[in-house]
Amino acid sequence: MYAWCAATFVLACAAIGFDSGVSDSVHQAMLSTDPALQALTFLGDGRVLVPSCLLFALGCFFVRRSKTRLPLLALASIVLSSAITQLLKMLIGRPRPYALADTRYTNMTSDALQWFSVNKDFASFPSGHTTAVFSLAWFVITQLPGRRSRVAVFILACVVAFTRVALAKHYVADTLAGAAIGILISQALVDALIFI
Repeated sequence: MYAWCAATFVLACAAIGFDSGVSDSVHQAMLSTDPALQALTFLGDGRVLVPSCLLFALGCFFVRRSKTRLPLLALASIVLSSAITQLLKMLIGRPRPYALADTRYTNMTSDALQWFSVNKDFASFPSGHTTAVFSLAWFVITQLPGRRSRVAVFILACVVAFTRVALAKHYVADTLAGAAIGILISQALVDALIFI
């Protein structure tokens, strides 16, 4: 699993600048103002995921005290993977797809990185929503019985990643890197859970 995540991240890094055509095609094919896309993309937002984990932890505390650490570890996975993603966003500074249409950034391409940038227009790589949703999804997948449930959770995470491209917030490589980071951190915490 770790090798797959590392390879995916390296591939995503290598694809910077080459993935804009695919990303533009997805964006053009979708209506970026579609309320369904807006609602689905919000599922990857920390304002949804963090309170969900906290409510789940509270519920576990009252129902089964022994299971309280699972949602707290899921929350830790989201927080840790998101922190790594935010650091990478600032270090790499890839322009967001919508920023390239802005007249302030004329003659800029998707591979014109602004290293060490705190400007949100240059915070495309990796996708934070995708990182967070895959971090939680992978943690849930490792805990769920039944293949159908796990596949459904994985598909939902993929849909959230797709919305980030369709809404011109990210490129395909950004979402691949975000998914790899989320899964990697989540799997590391799941593996650590065995020793706790």
